Amino acid sequence: MACEECGTVLEPKVLKSAAGYYIGTLCPECGPYEKLSSWTYPDRDSAESDMWRFTGTPEQIAAYGRLGERWAKVGQPQSGFGCWMVEVTGEAGNTMWLGIEPDGHTHS
Repeated sequence: MACEECGTVLEPKVLKSAAGYYIGTLCPECGPYEKLSSWTYPDRDSAESDMWRFTGTPEQIAAYGRLGERWAKVGQPQSGFGCWMVEVTGEAGNTMWLGIEPDGHTHS
């Protein structure tokens, strides 16, 4: 996503308004650009923990949604280098980490 006025590439980040924290984009040249979250968060930590919803590809989001079909518990994705890492727990209580690539490919 880029600013329509100056062309600067915009990345989602946690921003603060009078109403609380939200996830949006901010152009360093032109100012606040777009609010991505449709709600506000009570604190920065709550917003940071929800950032994954706004940084993944549609394929990653779909693959993440399917994890609940196979695992008893699915953690929130941790993002890094384009790949999401997700802690999952099986029926017997054993845990492992899965990676979800930008194309939706899931691996351990």
